[in-house]
Amino acid sequence: MPAVRSGSSDAIPLLVQLLGQGDSDPLWRPSPPWDWRIFAEICDTHQVSSVVYCRLQRLPDKTGLFELLEYLRARFHEACARNYQLAKELVSLTSMLEGEGVAVLAFKGPPLAMAVYGVCLTASTKI
Repeated sequence: MPAVRSGSSDAIPLLVQLLGQGDSDPLWRPSPPWDWRIFAEICDTHQVSSVVYCRLQRLPDKTGLFELLEYLRARFHEACARNYQLAKELVSLTSMLEGEGVAVLAFKGPPLAMAVYGVCLTASTKI
């Protein structure tokens, strides 16, 4: 896990505020001066970049967030591709084991993401 740079003291409360908004449109805005790179690094450290990207997409005013959104969009697509591969592997392993009569209960990875986020490909998950 990467070390978080100094200057992150403002970014962590912003992240908590954004994630604490639930499913409603977030009324969230960083106050200037604001370094989006520190915020993005914290999102990566806590593996919530994809969730943050989805929350920020719902903001009515995205002024000043273009670079952050582009970075998070790239991370979102990386997580989607990785999770797709992991989900395929999980299905393959489950099929193989069940074919041999072994019952399978998947409680981590894509099933957990489905339970927590409602969509498999929006969370960084590991098998």
